[in-house]
Amino acid sequence: MSIANQNESTGTYVIIFEEKIKFYIQEKSIRKDHVPTEKEIKDLERWHHAFFEKFDYKPSGKLTLQIDLWSASGIRKIWSDGKIQRIENFLTDFAVNVVKMADLKRSDRIEREERWRQQEEEYRRQMEMERLRQIEEERLRDLENQAALWFKSNQLPG
Repeated sequence: MSIANQNESTGTYVIIFEEKIKFYIQEKSIRKDHVPTEKEIKDLERWHHAFFEKFDYKPSGKLTLQIDLWSASGIRKIWSDGKIQRIENFLTDFAVNVVKMADLKRSDRIEREERWRQQEEEYRRQMEMERLRQIEEERLRDLENQAALWFKSNQLPG
């Protein structure tokens, strides 16, 4: 198992059973109406085009841990802080579900690869049958030409 945090486009993930399972942790913010500071009020009086934010945001202290959404029914993907419970208490459950998710993704990948292999094999079989059919057609045309020539040669006097 390995854990990586490359950049925003790849995100944070673990690799289990050769499957990449992305996850993230985020903190909810509390939004409150912005109360202009004295400086902002003076700036607004001085310059009518002055601007200040309508809302202030501050950390709530409530964390959410989430396995990146991948359709796997029956596997919990989100854990959040509550009034009493903290996500720290769910790390074992999180780890177990990440492993379950990796196992499901691996099984799904193996099934897809097997279907692809079977489709490729069927395609190759059909191509071989087509090749043999073309050879047989060519042999038949050649036989018909030889028969026509033999018939013509038998029609000559002599």
